[in-house]
Amino acid sequence: MITNNDKITINFLKNLYQEKKKEISTGSNSQIKPYFGIIGIYNNYAGISFLIADELFDLTENYISEELIEKTQKIIKILEFEIKNGRLPSKTEMIRDFSLYIDEIDEYLILINEIPFESFSDDQDIKNKATNTIRLLETLTLYDILKTMNFDINVAKKVGKYLIDNKLIEDLLRIPKKEEISNGKMVASKIKIFLSYATSDKEFFKVPTLVKILEQHKEIEKVFYWERDSGQNIIQFMNDNLEKCKIFILICSENSLDSKNVESEWQAAFQLKQEGRLKIIPIYDNLTSIPALLKPFLGVSFNTDNFDGFMEALHTEILRE
Repeated sequence: MITNNDKITINFLKNLYQEKKKEISTGSNSQIKPYFGIIGIYNNYAGISFLIADELFDLTENYISEELIEKTQKIIKILEFEIKNGRLPSKTEMIRDFSLYIDEIDEYLILINEIPFESFSDDQDIKNKATNTIRLLETLTLYDILKTMNFDINVAKKVGKYLIDNKLIEDLLRIPKKEEISNGKMVASKIKIFLSYATSDKEFFKVPTLVKILEQHKEIEKVFYWERDSGQNIIQFMNDNLEKCKIFILICSENSLDSKNVESEWQAAFQLKQEGRLKIIPIYDNLTSIPALLKPFLGVSFNTDNFDGFMEALHTEILRE
């Protein structure tokens, strides 16, 4: 955690570095040497005893990261205000309701309105993030990207610029268009679900019936399962569809524990879960059939004697935030 004293120290050093950098570039004080590049500690000049360079670097990185997270969270709240009220908050509201200082308001308006000038077409990380964004989101606005993809504001805008440059969107709108908003709230995109199971469990767990009931719910767009949706290689089916989904349901059994394909699917899903891009729901007849890595996730117990009750519990868990 970065304390206020840490912030004061870092800001002092950053400002001092900028001043001394100018002096060095003009030759006005050639004897001043920074101890290391990014911040620059001027031990003799400033009378600062010493700081270990690596520790200061880590401190600075954490400080910058925390600042970005805090800014991103405030921007999400500002955009939610716009969704609800049909306008951005006034300067007074930004100060009163969003805890901004007067001299921060223009910075936040720039952050939510301006797109970076430079291109990121050669940035492989941004290219990957943009690809995942296209796969997961139907509405490509700044709000959707921040809220769903968990990017900070700087990354979200770079992704937006990449999408514009590659003609995937015309512009990065702040929020969805009016027709995509109902009663001051975003109309949520429908849920796509990936169902993983051993084919030998199809009858016992009533897979076709389970899928049919889930797809009757208005919130659910589609449940992907290999036997119905694909004649292709099962690994290719996973590669093509898993990243489109917000929910991964794993039917856990002794058969699924022995299936290499099922193992590949839940391991890929676990990685997406670690990145905050997917929710995992184990369905189990016996707790011992849940893979060890997935035991912490809240699952749903399968009940052949009360299938309707099981389906209601599964639907509730799918919708739970």
